[in-house]
Amino acid sequence: MSDRAKAKAVLLEAALAAGREGIQRTNHYKVFWLAHLFHMLSAGTLLTQWSIVKMPQGPGVDQGQALLEELEAEAMLVVGQRAKGPYLSMPASVPRERLERAEAVVREHLSPQERESIHEALACVGPDDASTASRWSHKVSRSWKAAELGQTLDIFADLYVDDIEFSELTSRVEADSETAARILGEA
Repeated sequence: MSDRAKAKAVLLEAALAAGREGIQRTNHYKVFWLAHLFHMLSAGTLLTQWSIVKMPQGPGVDQGQALLEELEAEAMLVVGQRAKGPYLSMPASVPRERLERAEAVVREHLSPQERESIHEALACVGPDDASTASRWSHKVSRSWKAAELGQTLDIFADLYVDDIEFSELTSRVEADSETAARILGEA
């Protein structure tokens, strides 16, 4: 199975789990990111090998819009448009007539444990509006804070329990890098 197919299956499962109302793109991206973290904690491996990148609104799916468009072109989901105040909301949902096919694709690409990680992530993001989910991700994602826009995130940094643990690890990595540079004569 390709990385692309697995990433699309994760997005599809999030839309399925969100139900008839669907899931807004920003929240969809937050679920994708968090599902990777939940899966790492429960299974010890990443959910997919697909890149998660720094976007203005927080951690996001690399080429996420293209993946959603492919799922829509494959008649798996629909990306709708709804007015939400003065803004346009674009939730992705799986219409009733596409449920059976979408669920079959998800079962083919994702284990029950992987699906559970996605459900945990969706429960964490909850029904928050996109701006609330974004503000929250800005506060908790160390990898997002450390990266430049468009850069792939080292989401393992988001698994550290506290800032002290993270600072100690960062200091050790910097010291090890300096030592290696001196040994190799690059300092």
